[in-house]
Amino acid sequence: FFGNKNEKNIPYKSVIDGFNRVTTRYYLSQEEKANFGFGRITKESFIAEIKQNLALLKADGFFICGPEDMIFSVKEALTEFGVDGSKIHYELFTTPTKQHEESKTVVSNFTGTSKVQVILEGESFDFELDAKGRTILEKVDMEGADAPYSCRGGVCSTCKAKVLKGQATMKLNYSLTDKEVEEGYILTCQAHPASEELIVTYDI
Repeated sequence: FFGNKNEKNIPYKSVIDGFNRVTTRYYLSQEEKANFGFGRITKESFIAEIKQNLALLKADGFFICGPEDMIFSVKEALTEFGVDGSKIHYELFTTPTKQHEESKTVVSNFTGTSKVQVILEGESFDFELDAKGRTILEKVDMEGADAPYSCRGGVCSTCKAKVLKGQATMKLNYSLTDKEVEEGYILTCQAHPASEELIVTYDI
């Protein structure tokens, strides 16, 4: 499902149309044409698509990319039809501005300085980090480690790591599932120490 202003502005349309095993449904927001959906991809329009083809719900995964409103509208539609959140993946064009259930902050009573150890590609980096200071990713970057990251907005999960000891809190979380959080995974671009000692590994 691919939304654009008009047919002329659809990037790589000839390439996409040449894929033998891809079925594409185009939406045009500023042009009405036969065989094209008209308007933006919204919760209502996507629900209509699902009702016309319930087999969509059997997909192994859903990957959504685009403006924030569109992403959360499609996600809400899928959720209402019972699709498990672990199957829904998305990437925003910009840093999120709206507060959704996924982005709830976690409050910690820890306000001191933590002794942090970060494991990356078998190498350990040890430093102290204030609970109210820089994020774990920012500090790791300052230590000269080549930690993975992309958006720095809690969206892409490129900076995902796992807490082996201690606790950490996140300001925002738009990509980790509840199960992943329960298992100790964090987005280091949003994470701060919440215990006197914290051990985190990227080697997962």
